[in-house]
Amino acid sequence: MPNAEQLPHLLKLVDDPSHWIREVVGKELASYGPRLDYELNRLSPEPSEDQRRHVRDVIEQYHRSWLALHWSGWKNEPDEFQQLEAAHDLIARFQYGNAFPIRLPTLLDQLAAEYREACGETSATQLAHYLFRGLPIRGDRQTYYDPRNSNLAACILERKGIPISLCCIYMLVGRRLGLEIAGLPLPGHFLARVTHAGQVYAVDCFDGGRFLSRHDLAALHRPVADSIRRLIERPATTASIMERVLHNLHRAYLRENREADAMLMIELLSDP
Repeated sequence: MPNAEQLPHLLKLVDDPSHWIREVVGKELASYGPRLDYELNRLSPEPSEDQRRHVRDVIEQYHRSWLALHWSGWKNEPDEFQQLEAAHDLIARFQYGNAFPIRLPTLLDQLAAEYREACGETSATQLAHYLFRGLPIRGDRQTYYDPRNSNLAACILERKGIPISLCCIYMLVGRRLGLEIAGLPLPGHFLARVTHAGQVYAVDCFDGGRFLSRHDLAALHRPVADSIRRLIERPATTASIMERVLHNLHRAYLRENREADAMLMIELLSDP
């Protein structure tokens, strides 16, 4: 735990004209994690509103710099599932901060362990039912564009998310259970793809984990039935999933007038 006695000295530097000093201060303040507000409120005198605003600004800038520096690291993981988890862990750490006490891999491990204890049987159908009807982690229709809906840790903790985030949770928990679950990027929607009893199905995680056959998909999307049939044979790559996630975050941050965060998503999209 950082030394709270250093806080008054850090507060004096939050609006320093030097970018380098503000970066260092942001890193130090970010290390307090969720306890920062508590420690600030204990100071006498308490920080002014301007100081609190500068504190938020330097921490947010530090998190943006941190994500930009570390983003490409997920591409060095040895397989698609590890890449997917590493990329989403970076997004969670960006939104929550590195000092947040629970990491995404731990939350996914816990979900897999809870499923084993509750269900015993390992199957894609049972896992979908457990995650999206039993717990449940629901499709968020009320605050769909909340940026936290692209943060898998937040989706697990708050039990809600958008189609692509729910599918990624399904994929990564399934991986821990020995199940091969892939992503299926339909136009305007995102589904999971599983093979069950020798047949390929799509799973709508946003709609309670509903299983859809090829016939069901063609009926739902008649104008693009041929494209659907081709897509179901080509699971999404991690690169294409994360491209879609970053586009979602860009739109979500723009809706909240968080231009710096929105522009960072564009920067990450251009990362080679």
